[in-house]
Amino acid sequence: MTDENASIPTGSGPGCGGVALYILSGVVSLFTAGMVALYGLIFINPNVPFNPFPPATLPATAALPSLTATSMLVLPPTWTPTATFAAQAAGTDTATLPPGTLAPTQTPVVELSSTATILPTDTATVPPTATATALPDVTPSLTSTATVPPTATATALPSATPSPTYTPTETPYPVALSSSGVVAMQAPDPRGCSYAGVAGQVFGPNNGAPIIGLLIHLQGKWGSKTFNANGTAGAPPDAVTGTATTFGPGGYELVLGTAPVASQGTLWIQVRDANGQPLSALVGLTTYADCTQNLLLVNFNQVH
Repeated sequence: MTDENASIPTGSGPGCGGVALYILSGVVSLFTAGMVALYGLIFINPNVPFNPFPPATLPATAALPSLTATSMLVLPPTWTPTATFAAQAAGTDTATLPPGTLAPTQTPVVELSSTATILPTDTATVPPTATATALPDVTPSLTSTATVPPTATATALPSATPSPTYTPTETPYPVALSSSGVVAMQAPDPRGCSYAGVAGQVFGPNNGAPIIGLLIHLQGKWGSKTFNANGTAGAPPDAVTGTATTFGPGGYELVLGTAPVASQGTLWIQVRDANGQPLSALVGLTTYADCTQNLLLVNFNQVH
């Protein structure tokens, strides 16, 4: 009879599942060992081709210039100094120095003679230092007397008297054409159209009182008449301010002719002093062949 309680015998070796686990653990161990070896190689040499994260490439190192031998500086020829005295004693006169004044001594003059030296190499040679050898002092027979120059005395100049202050203008002359300019109008002369002339006044600074005694000079050509610095026959002389009060205090008048004549750029007027020196610039006049414009009113102002 078979014992029911007897145990069923089992195999002593592992089953299929155990063999698979052994194989898997062996593969993992080999993989781990390979990875450790791989990381070790990368650590030792990061520049291996299989490194997935190679180090950055360093920029090129700047090359410093190499030293190049150059020729040495050659100094100019050596100078050999020779000391001589330029001054010698002469004469027999004797003079006395003032007390406290040092006696003059001779000043040695160094004459340099040049000797050219050809240097065989490019090595710079420092020339010897020139040493001046002073000769014994020469005792002059003529004692120099120091002359003390006279002391300059400042002489006070007389103080300048300030001139009146005027408003500065751009003209270098003291008199200028007034702001109204040259005005052409019909003359109040009873001769009507049988008249042509120039009239006006010269006012003081800041449109002050009219100035009397100045010359009003005409220059140029008007019709058949020519005016110049000395006047011409048949032409009016220079007018004087204050002689034609018809045109106001200090007025002047220049009669051009007996009929109006048109002209432009040929006739000028100027204010002068009693000696004929210009006090204003030349002012150009334009005349008209029109009886309603037979008088030119030209006023001036003293500007400084």
